[in-house]
This record gives sequence, structure tokens and C-alpha cells, in this order.
Amino acid sequence: MKLYVSDLELTQYRNFSNIHLEFSPGLSIISGNNGEGKTNLLESLYLISIGKSFRARNDFELIKHRSPDQINKFVTQTTIHGITKFANEKNNIVIALPSDNNQHKEMKLNGINISASQLVGKTPTVLFTAHDMDIVLGSPGKRRQFLDILISQVNQEYLIKLQKYQQILTQRNSLLKSIREQQSSEDELVYWSAKLIELGTFIINKRNDIISFIDREIQEIHSEFSPKEKLSFKYIPSVSIENFEETLNSTLKQQIVMGITDIGPHRDNVLIHINEKSAYSFSSRGQAKNIVLSLRLSEAKIIQSTINVQPILLLDDILSELDEFRRKKIIEKMHIYNQSIVTTPEPDLIEATYANNIIHIRNGEILKQ
Repeated sequence: MKLYVSDLELTQYRNFSNIHLEFSPGLSIISGNNGEGKTNLLESLYLISIGKSFRARNDFELIKHRSPDQINKFVTQTTIHGITKFANEKNNIVIALPSDNNQHKEMKLNGINISASQLVGKTPTVLFTAHDMDIVLGSPGKRRQFLDILISQVNQEYLIKLQKYQQILTQRNSLLKSIREQQSSEDELVYWSAKLIELGTFIINKRNDIISFIDREIQEIHSEFSPKEKLSFKYIPSVSIENFEETLNSTLKQQIVMGITDIGPHRDNVLIHINEKSAYSFSSRGQAKNIVLSLRLSEAKIIQSTINVQPILLLDDILSELDEFRRKKIIEKMHIYNQSIVTTPEPDLIEATYANNIIHIRNGEILKQ
């Protein structure tokens, strides 16, 4: 099924005061020099899909800077308003950001208040950024995050249970510290441990299911970028489902001393191998780039295969990082999908005939669309 973003309106967002953009299906290019706001635009599109920024530490960073004389005056609230179209449906998504960092953002879908977990999956997207290299070369947490975002976009139950798992984990860790300080008893752990095992088992199973899918798709796609390389993707849980309860109980004393739960899905890893060698340890930057391109394209294909909806592709200034062969390959792949939105300071890297929409930005203003 064909999905696309048709309109985007930003008010007091990052370096934008108030802009309105119209998009069409196909390829859209957002061009401008570095620091003009290209990535801010792409970030806002990701925000209406996932409910959070891919780079801000908190929502307060997304609010347009106010001068001292504006602090005590009424200033229009920061809002991101997107309209998406899918088959015969139209969705209005509005995210309003509070001026107080201690408050939560408000999300609405067609005028009805919703939670972040209800937003995820309504507009599935696949984001390509230079920071994707961290999936290959970074910590296990980056690879877990990749899995979690992918699964959450096709399975709302997974996201809800993942969020609940994080809450249970926080409570259990707090209780472990309290037991260490002799302020609580070990008996109080029974409930939290049982819930941790229940939710953790669900998460491990769902990750296992998607991994086999990724491993199959990534090998096929990667062969187009690097025919001589064999890529594999393997999930390594920190504990097996069969031994989860036993291991949690047998290491309890150690957990109390440390004040943390040191096993469970939050400690899992994913091993990426290239020609049977660890990509983390042995891949060059060029190989790592090929791997993340293959991963993101696999993600897009899996989303489409799972929910029968083509995700929107968002590419943040990655074309200049690629050689001509790989750049042409990724542009070919973009044309498979109903909508792709690309930022670049070098629009000439893409033939104008490929683009349905070209947007020029300078200092937070739209010069031409």
C-alpha cells in the first residue's frame, strides 16, 4: 500500500519560525548549505513517525531559541503538524512541545490525544544518517535500538511491552539498591522478577523472529553493494529463555552488590560478521558504510513485507559519503518506494529528472519549492 507525507507545517521549531511545505510521492530533495536547517526538517518528519527526535537529548532542544525580551512574553507554542495520506485515508498528526522542560509533549491524531506508542507504526519510516555507522562500530545498545525501532513499527504490542519492561527494570534495580542498604527484603523481588521474566521472554522471542528475517534479507541486498562479501546478522541474548529464571536467582547476590539487573534483553547483543569476521573489530569504514546501507534497506523491505505498507525513506546527507557506484545503487533503491526525502548540500549529486520535488533552504527559510 502507498503511504506518503503530503504536508508539513513547523511553528517555532529549531531554526524555523513558521513554514509550510507540500510533498508529493516520489523523490524529494532538500538542499542547502550546512547549518541552514535541512536536518531539522528531516528530524521533524521522523518525529511525526516515531514520536521522538533521532538526535536531541530532550524535547526542549527542539524549541526555537527565544531572545531575552521574548522570555516573559506570549510566544506561539512549538508545534509539528504533518498530514499523511494512505490509500483513501488522511491522517493529521500534531505534536505540541511544552516550553517547560519538566512537562511532556502532547500528541494528537486526527484531533484525538494519543500516546507515543499509539503514534509509532502509523507512518513507518526508515532513517539513514551518518550516525548509522554506530550500529556496526558502536556499543550493543545501538544494535538493540535498531532492532527495537524496527519491530515497534510493525508490532505495537512489542513497543508497549518493551516500555513496560523498562519500567519494571527500573523498579527492580531500585529495589536491589534498597536491599543492599538493608532497607528492603529479598521477598519483595518476587513480583518484579516474575514480571521481568515474563516481559523479557516476549522481547527475546520477537527479536529472534525478526533476526532470521534480517539475516536473509541483508545477505541478498548486501551482495548488490559488495558481491564478494558475505554478511551475517546474529542475535546473542544475554540469557536463554529456558534459563532466565534460574540465572536470575543464582546471580541474585551479585545483583544486590551491584544494585543492577545484569541479565535480560537490555543486555543482549547482535553480532554482525563480514566474511565470518566481526564487523565491529575488522571492518573498514567503507565496509561499515555498505553494511549500514544494507541494514536500512533490509529494514525497509521487512516493514513492507510485514505490514504491506511501504515505509517512507528519510536520508540525511549520506549521498556525499558514497562513491558513484553506491550512490547510484541507493538512488535506484529509493525509486522502489513511494516516497523518499533526501537532504544534501550538493543537489547535483542527484539528476534533477529523478526528483519530484526540490526544496531549497537558507537560514530557516524556504527559498524555493
